[in-house]
Amino acid sequence: MRPLKASLLGAVAALALAGPAAAQPTPGALGILLQQARHWQEQNRPDLALRAYERVLATAPRNPEALAGAAEAQAALGNRTEAEALIAR
Repeated sequence: MRPLKASLLGAVAALALAGPAAAQPTPGALGILLQQARHWQEQNRPDLALRAYERVLATAPRNPEALAGAAEAQAALGNRTEAEALIAR
């Protein structure tokens, strides 16, 4: 794994574990969107995962799972600047 990708993924993992909200299931429509995003990540479709994460972030801009997932998807797409901006949020 390239050093940049490894460091971004490490930061994403730390972000996902940072708050207690990350460990709790998200109810309703946001939870469904997060499930869809995880599904697309598992299918190696970061473009579609990113769309779902962006929909979550439009409603809940500080959702830690969506921020971490979107950063991971951006990194997988080679968008370093966008991934780092999401991690900074």
